[in-house]
Order: sequence, then C-alpha cells, then structure tokens
Amino acid sequence: MALHATAKAVNVAKSVYARLGPLLAAQGLTVDYEGYRQDLTSASEWVQMRLLDAGGGDYAGWADADRRGAWKQALLSFNVFVKQPLSNAYRPRTLRDVILGQVEIWTTFDLKDYEAGAMSVGSFRVLEVLDDRRIPNDKGWHQHNLTLRLEWLEKF
Repeated sequence: MALHATAKAVNVAKSVYARLGPLLAAQGLTVDYEGYRQDLTSASEWVQMRLLDAGGGDYAGWADADRRGAWKQALLSFNVFVKQPLSNAYRPRTLRDVILGQVEIWTTFDLKDYEAGAMSVGSFRVLEVLDDRRIPNDKGWHQHNLTLRLEWLEKF
C-alpha cells in the first residue's frame, strides 16, 4: 500500500512553510527557511522558521472509509533575531506578537498533497505555545524563541 499524502514528511513541511512564510513576509518580515540558503549578514532582523518532527502519534481508529489514522504532532519553532544595538528594546517581542497574530492557538490551515497539484488532503491545528522566551545572546543579537505544537490526522 502506498504512503498516504498525509503521512509524507515533504507534504507536511511544504504545507507549513507555504502557508506561514507568505503570511510573515506580508507583515514585512524576512523569513529564513530550513534548507534554503540565503545571506542574512546585512539584515538587521529576521525570523528563522523550523519544523521539528516530534514523532509518535495517538491512534485515531478509522480515519475514513478505508484507512486508519493517528493524530500526529510536530513542533514549529520561530527564532527571532534583531541586531544590537537597537533603539526599541521591545522589537523582538513586537516581532513575536506579529508571528503569533498569524498562527494563534486553534488556527487551522490546509495540509496539501504537492504530488497531486497541491490539493487539500487534511488540516493542521495549532494546539499550544510550548516555549515563548527571550534568549540571551552576547554575539550582537537580541533573540526570542516561540515554539508551537501542531497536530494533524495522518492516514495509513
């Protein structure tokens, strides 16, 4: 039996990045994507977005008429970088607020099958904020980390 589209890691990652990257860019943020080489040395601020596979999953029984399923979870981490010194010490928190405004708790968005023309095959749900804190940095940057837990129904 072929791997269902909701179980393909590439669909999970592309769906998250394709949905959230443009939303953050529309808010004027520079987004550093996983695996995408870009020179940010001249940038005064940016957001690093990483999808961290959490693994596991809770058995969900029959997901549809012919497939069983499991509720899968992953962590979505946003690391905000703002170059020091800055005139507004609250800027990292301001960027955190912009991000959280785009992916509030209980926000849902499509999980798409990119091998089948990006049609929707399920949905993600933002469950909770796991980490929300300033990170000390003596290398010339103010940092803030925001980590969210995502959930979706994986079919098999």
